[in-house]
Amino acid sequence: ETSDIRKIFDEQLKKCKVDYFDFYMAHNINKNTYDAYKNTKMHEELLKLKKEGKIKYVGFSFHGTPEILKEVVAEGNWDFCQLQVNYLDWDVVKAREQYEIVQQKGIPVTVMEPLRGGGLVNLTPKALEELNKAYPDTPPAEFGLRWAASRKNVITVLSGMSNLEQVKQNIATFEKYQDMTEDEEKLADKIAKI
Repeated sequence: ETSDIRKIFDEQLKKCKVDYFDFYMAHNINKNTYDAYKNTKMHEELLKLKKEGKIKYVGFSFHGTPEILKEVVAEGNWDFCQLQVNYLDWDVVKAREQYEIVQQKGIPVTVMEPLRGGGLVNLTPKALEELNKAYPDTPPAEFGLRWAASRKNVITVLSGMSNLEQVKQNIATFEKYQDMTEDEEKLADKIAKI
């Protein structure tokens, strides 16, 4: 129900003990949730809350097909979106196509799954060999995070971390951050194919 949106939103404000949210998303839009998203007029309701000053930036997280994404972005007035962007999914699950759809609409991207749930940290032996041969001092996590952050329309990269060492490694990656070189981009394609 449309009326539930405001009720749930007000409960969230209360639980978080704040008067507004800086970033607020319609979460997990996909083929199974899209009808409910449309029927509840989620986008309209979030824009009303933004107009009231209760949200500064309205966004959405997306897990669907490019066709559904085109419909979502056509509504306009999105401040950001969250997409699964990594060098393996770039072609495997059409992340490139999704990224290009939002980029054309000028919607900045927050990256989720830049390391594909750890899959791009635990590379196959052959893939790891290729990375180590070209860049022996670059850990797979750093390589994957930098690849995601190098997309020009990305405003932040989210990464799951399981321990303090991973937190430190990720901070170190971005303290010395540099965009990927053309050679590194080619290597990422090669590793993804492996």
